[in-house]
Amino acid sequence: MFLIPNINVSAAPQFVSVHIIDSDPVIDEGNFVIVGGIWHQVSIQDDGLLDKEVTLILFKGNLKPTIKNISNYYEWIYNPTANIWQSNPSYTEQYFQLEKSKADAQSLDFCIGVKDTLPNKIYFQQEWTIEILYDGVVEYSKTVIVEKPTRGFAKSHGDHINFQIDPFKQVNKKASDYIMLKNTGNIPMDITISYDGLDEYLSYVNSEFKIPQHSKQQYNIELNAPSWKPQLFKQTGVATAKVNPYYIVEDEKSGTAISLQTALVIDVPSIDIHVGHSNYVLQTLKSKTGLSFQYKDSVYLKEGETKQINAYVSGEGSAKISIDVDENIEILSITKNNNEVPLSFSTYSNNNEEIEIAIKIRSKSENNHGYVYYTVETDENEDIFSTSVTVGAPVSFKEQNKEIQGTSFITVVVLIGLVIVSAYMLYNHLVYGRKS
Repeated sequence: MFLIPNINVSAAPQFVSVHIIDSDPVIDEGNFVIVGGIWHQVSIQDDGLLDKEVTLILFKGNLKPTIKNISNYYEWIYNPTANIWQSNPSYTEQYFQLEKSKADAQSLDFCIGVKDTLPNKIYFQQEWTIEILYDGVVEYSKTVIVEKPTRGFAKSHGDHINFQIDPFKQVNKKASDYIMLKNTGNIPMDITISYDGLDEYLSYVNSEFKIPQHSKQQYNIELNAPSWKPQLFKQTGVATAKVNPYYIVEDEKSGTAISLQTALVIDVPSIDIHVGHSNYVLQTLKSKTGLSFQYKDSVYLKEGETKQINAYVSGEGSAKISIDVDENIEILSITKNNNEVPLSFSTYSNNNEEIEIAIKIRSKSENNHGYVYYTVETDENEDIFSTSVTVGAPVSFKEQNKEIQGTSFITVVVLIGLVIVSAYMLYNHLVYGRKS
């Protein structure tokens, strides 16, 4: 009979993860990255963790130093029997957070940090070693990279975001483009975006205002526009990035803490808002009162075609408007708010409405440009604006034939029905009319 001694066989942890608190792990060539001066979570998953004392050690290089200090050695212990956490040497106590550490039978989380003692060089790295011991026996040993805390913030998209808003309407409009911001550093950063004077009207859809390290975030803007009169807005904006003190190990008075909490500010794309009719040119006549004139820059007509083009006056003030055309265009009528007016007329506008000027024109010769001219006089200036009219070929025989072929089936049936009824009535008249 053989006696088998009771040997305590240990096994390596089933799972180990090292990451900044509330963040995903960062891996550099297969090794976890630890950022100096920043709180991290070391998570251990295994069976029976409450049955053994677990020790977590971090040290510089691949050999434990003989002289241990804050720049090269840290050790923390969880004693499940007494349910206590210990730091050794004593200086490591300030680099441990009890409230963010936890233990149960399958998982153990150490919330720890290391002092930033690295040279003041961006992305400077050192190789350290992480060890996990069960009851004093090393069960896990691996290289980790300790990095200098580094902040970086950049914009990586266009310079302008445009909105076209119909006047005197409350609308919700998506921007023509978006903002893309990048966190090029190794610490999560809180972001704020500000457009002075417009912030109350802007919202950001499906966008996070914390950007993880080495990540980017797209900001999709919506404009909740009130009832604005026609005008042009151009507003510059800035984005600010800061490291939340939540992540910082060091006391706020330390050099690392002060440098990390200093805000980074960059310009973001300007917002250009055109409050006016789509595809219209907006000209400001009086900047103090917002008196403005809108007109089409260009239109297309076929030879002999009739078309109505509109112009608009808005804002506070009065103006005298004269309409004229060149020899290739004929004016058929002019109305102001549906009332016919002569070629030259006066108008008054206020901030709550706009005056619609409808000009019905007819083109003459093809392959000749035409122009509609607007002379607008105020008590300050006289301005002349114009709409360019491109005159194309008249409607061709094929196009006319297409129009005929395009007649709806119902219309054809009705026409056939009318022909049949007319023929029947004529037949009755001829046959029965003679008998009588």
